Amino acid sequence: MIVRRGGRAEIPASVVHGAARLAARYSKKEEERRVDVIVAAVKHVRKPKGAPPGLVIVSNEDTLTVDPEPRERE
Repeated sequence: MIVRRGGRAEIPASVVHGAARLAARYSKKEEERRVDVIVAAVKHVRKPKGAPPGLVIVSNEDTLTVDPEPRERE
């Protein structure tokens, strides 16, 4: 998930935390109680040449442990 800064120097922590919860919700680990989510600037994410889709290398990352955002009942 990408969160745009909108000209700000930093993204508010509440926005980063909310985005991490949404990312956890739509991940393969959505049924887990706690999920680790990597947070990094786009400039620190790259795809190696010839790598399969979805494989990236991340540098200068932080890890947040969050509860996945609950799904709405249908």
